[in-house]
Amino acid sequence: MGGVPMRRVGAAGAVAFIVLNIIAFGIIGSEPKYGASPTKIAKYFADNHKAILVAVVLLGLGLALLVGAIAQCADMLRSVGFPDAATAFAVAGGVLVAILGIATGILGSMSQMAKNGADPGTLRVFYMAAQFIVSVPAAWIGLLLVVPLARVSLSGALPRWVAQVNGLLAVLLVLGGIAVRGSGVLAVGTGAFATLANIAFVLLFLEVAALLWRTAPAGSTFVHPAAAAPV
Repeated sequence: MGGVPMRRVGAAGAVAFIVLNIIAFGIIGSEPKYGASPTKIAKYFADNHKAILVAVVLLGLGLALLVGAIAQCADMLRSVGFPDAATAFAVAGGVLVAILGIATGILGSMSQMAKNGADPGTLRVFYMAAQFIVSVPAAWIGLLLVVPLARVSLSGALPRWVAQVNGLLAVLLVLGGIAVRGSGVLAVGTGAFATLANIAFVLLFLEVAALLWRTAPAGSTFVHPAAAAPV
């Protein structure tokens, strides 16, 4: 029973991560396109200086809560008899948190740089780097989060709908992973395909929250048939 409250805490953390991200990006408004001019990018960061700093704090808090959600989901996968899937999920989750943390740090640094009158060309370089970091690598790492969940679902230890949903999420993440151009639907970070990958992450962590909440009420966990079989 001791693990039940923490599963619910993890579920709440996953939802809070999504909510904090929505609030943070709502505060700072629409970001410049990936290929925007140096002047436009510099003006955006200078004009939204305070809002960006508030957003950075919210994003940092969201990442801390995400760590708890990832840890609880990995524990859930381990408890149903799939330690390898649990390890893969935990490692991929840790890498994702690192990627998002780096991008968040760059975002805050750029705001301070713009406020201090940094060269617009330099700001553009940092902006493009941050967009690439948070878009392309994150999308491919996201696949290493959906695949373990889908695999455990196909084995019967998680609901079957998990595999179906994660199949769709995998497609969206692949689209985000190939969004490497400077403009159009394949634009890094701000193109349509990158947006689809962002939607996939929202759905993924809502799924994680649902699974963690599901395991909590009766204090029971899913049991894989192989793990329950007598030796």
